[in-house]
Amino acid sequence: MPIESAGIVSRLTYRKTTKGNGHTFHTGIFADRRVVLIEAGVGQKAARNAAAVLCDVFEPKSLCSAGYAGGLTERFKKLTLCIPQQVIRLCDGAALDLTSSIPQRADVPNAGLLTLLTADEPVSAPDAKQQLGRQFAAELVDMETFAVADVCRERQLPFLPVRIILDAVNEPLMSGVLPIQNSAKHGFIYLAGTLVRMIGKRPSMIFDLWKLHQDAVKATEKLTKQIAGELRKTPRREQGGGR
Repeated sequence: MPIESAGIVSRLTYRKTTKGNGHTFHTGIFADRRVVLIEAGVGQKAARNAAAVLCDVFEPKSLCSAGYAGGLTERFKKLTLCIPQQVIRLCDGAALDLTSSIPQRADVPNAGLLTLLTADEPVSAPDAKQQLGRQFAAELVDMETFAVADVCRERQLPFLPVRIILDAVNEPLMSGVLPIQNSAKHGFIYLAGTLVRMIGKRPSMIFDLWKLHQDAVKATEKLTKQIAGELRKTPRREQGGGR
């Protein structure tokens, strides 16, 4: 989403932004590396399509899927950075081992056998999160990472998932998050209309939205710093990246 990529986009030098086929691309220099970011949208289908386009058009040397996630265990609090080493697709239980792409390093936040669950729909209720965490022995959940990891597996590309927990396991995901996400990709006017309708139905939501915005800004800044650090560890001959 634009808010997830905003930290990197604002720091790109020689930035060029283009739009096509429902995607927004940003190219430039970040952390002394040539990068291209693609704002994929929400869900596995959008993420898979975006990753395939990224590979076909730009031929990157490696891919990074970065963004927000929900916590499934009390082990990790809000705004905790995670680099999972296994990802499971909720709909069929398919699993991908990412350890060959992410060697064990002492400086990786929360390194170890972290498992991320990729779902088709938002998981919002705390009891549902806890149940999924127990069922799959997973620590966090999102809606995109498995799809991007699968594209990288098919194309034998190094892959790095970087996720930050926006809603902890005991926090319900705000009901308006998905409509806001979907509206944002249509532009400011469309987004503004969605927000006005939501606030009109429940005026107190304005406080929830402000808190969500504050948390998202903090999460994006932490994501940006982590990705910059990861890029600087890559040899220049392996430059590349994506969202």
